[in-house]
Amino acid sequence: MHRWFPIILSLLFGLALALPGKAAPRMDSEPGEIPGKTARKDKTPRHTMAWLYRHPAKLTPEAQLEFANLLREEGRLRKATKAYRALVYKWPKSREATVAQLFYAQLLDQRGKRRKAFDEYQYLVENYMGFFPFDEVIERQYAIAEWTATRKHHFLFIPYRSPEDAIPLYETIADNAPQWPRSADLRFQIGQIYEAEGERELAVEAYSFFQSLYPVHPKIEEAMVGQARCYARLAKRYPNSGVYRESALQAANDYLTLRPHGASIEQIRQYRTDMENRQAQVLYRQARVYDKIIKQPKSAAMTYERLIEEYPDSHWSVPARERLQQLNAKTGNTL
Repeated sequence: MHRWFPIILSLLFGLALALPGKAAPRMDSEPGEIPGKTARKDKTPRHTMAWLYRHPAKLTPEAQLEFANLLREEGRLRKATKAYRALVYKWPKSREATVAQLFYAQLLDQRGKRRKAFDEYQYLVENYMGFFPFDEVIERQYAIAEWTATRKHHFLFIPYRSPEDAIPLYETIADNAPQWPRSADLRFQIGQIYEAEGERELAVEAYSFFQSLYPVHPKIEEAMVGQARCYARLAKRYPNSGVYRESALQAANDYLTLRPHGASIEQIRQYRTDMENRQAQVLYRQARVYDKIIKQPKSAAMTYERLIEEYPDSHWSVPARERLQQLNAKTGNTL
């Protein structure tokens, strides 16, 4: 047993050396650091097996880049991918690192690893800003996001799509380039996707955010309608929520005020009528509690009066007015 002990100890020591350690730090300040902004760790691709490939084949970044380019030209794309990646890990602050990171993302994209390519394009944006063709990278991120939104999945031979998977990608692109021509459409599309998926609270937030960022955009009216529609459906789904009723009523009134000749005027008027009837119904029930259960005719009369004043066109105003007249007759007051 004792004679095997040095051998076992050597094996354990060798295994400890081979275990994955912390990946070599990538660029954190230069070149191309965005002033006042640090890279977000949650968006930085994590290469958990970096210990296997972070050692480049050449001794300098110039030689490594030339080596990787040669592999790419020869069509050995997988090895070229590893070579570019090794360069970025070994020499993250070198001039060649920016080129290597771009080519690394492009090769992943070319090899069909689109989601991973998106993350590597993003790492390029966050760490090497100003040292690569920005518009080209944003276009590729957009293409990957569109592919994510429209690609077909299958469950038991049933095809389906998951456009909600593209929402984080759309948000990232819009954050990267808020003035990019498609960024406003992406913000609006996020609201549409949330609404189509039944996530109306998130859709309301997305539509509202779109309106705050792009108040004169051609789709601003559609966003206002979408927000009012989502609030109306939330109020219907949660009839006891006064917040949703009031928000729906406010959204409808905002549209009618700002878009008096809008294309959806009749639809919005119907939303407002429905919400006013719901609000009036709540007041009527409160008045009935004061009137019939708690036996406080003064409080009941005040609630009936409020209903009639705030929602005179509601059908609940008719029984409220009749009951108020009866209460006033008993106390000698007049309506």
